Amino acid sequence: MPRQHFGRAYGGNAPENYERYFVPAIGAPVADDLIEVAALRPDERVLDVACGTGVVTGMASELVGDGGVVAGLDVNPGMLAVARATTPSDATIEWHEASAEAMPFPDGSFDAVLCQMGIQFIPDKDAALSEMRRVLAPGGR
Repeated sequence: MPRQHFGRAYGGNAPENYERYFVPAIGAPVADDLIEVAALRPDERVLDVACGTGVVTGMASELVGDGGVVAGLDVNPGMLAVARATTPSDATIEWHEASAEAMPFPDGSFDAVLCQMGIQFIPDKDAALSEMRRVLAPGGR
């Protein structure tokens, strides 16, 4: 049986429940730590892989400001719908429904590539990590 993205099957009320229960209890505190370690700066280009409901994506957008670019990528349309609905309207975030194993970005597109917890749900982790490296600009993190 072929391996599937767990994230694709995460539908129904799951995205809303994820945002309501998981994000406040675990997601936001871990996101705070990730954002601190990433040391994002104004005007940077940032990709949040397996962005889920966008907690890290939104924080990154605040830090890079209007001169930066932030993209959130997730395979699950329900998670992206919640991300779009819960993100402030003035946030400049590009949302992409796509697999981390085959990203729709040119080489070297981002100064920072983040992935909070989603790597565990990606069937081909090697392909996803290769893609993350491919879209990372030289000297990026």
